[in-house]
Amino acid sequence: MGVKLGDLVKPRKLAIDDLAGRAVAFDGNNILYQFLSIIRGGSGEPLRDREGRVTSHLSGLIYRNSNLMEAGVRIVYVFDGRPHRFKSTVINQRRETRRKASRQYEKAVKEGDAEKARLYGQQAVLATTDIVEDAKTLLTHMGVPWVQAPGEGEAQTAYMAAKGDVWGGREPRLRLPPVRRTASHQEPLHNGPPEASPEKRLHKDRAGATGAGQDNEGPWDI
Repeated sequence: MGVKLGDLVKPRKLAIDDLAGRAVAFDGNNILYQFLSIIRGGSGEPLRDREGRVTSHLSGLIYRNSNLMEAGVRIVYVFDGRPHRFKSTVINQRRETRRKASRQYEKAVKEGDAEKARLYGQQAVLATTDIVEDAKTLLTHMGVPWVQAPGEGEAQTAYMAAKGDVWGGREPRLRLPPVRRTASHQEPLHNGPPEASPEKRLHKDRAGATGAGQDNEGPWDI
């Protein structure tokens, strides 16, 4: 649920090269929200395919993973499971914030205010269950392991680190260079990702994955 450890643990800056050959777990949900928030057009709209489906998160995953894999980092993504009941108040507050931002976004778009549209579009981001599932499918096709946590992703990552499955886990804040080569298939962790069907399409015609802030929230969407 997020714990501030700054007073207990001294931070150490790492370059990408420092992680070469190491298995590092990343917060999958946090990363999707980053990409859905920042990979947008000039008027605040997310990237979409020809059928109007959001692709910002998929584009971000491809480029970020390519750079990390090129640097020799063994990536594994950890996705949140069912949130703890203690978090219900925070989740409800986030949902209400997104709904308000979504209304402001639509208003800004109608008024042609690109700056406000971009601001409110970022605040209205919702990583629906469908979006998360599409991200998992893309990771599987890229050969990148992912783990579905039964609860909080941070707890799952700590458990994996304690077992020695990963060297460490973090929310990525690395400055990555541009992609120069296509990514190669990386060796998975020995546990590997959960079974996924190769035939599963990356995108599906499903309501809720096409617009900023649409309220198609499953029980695990936070």
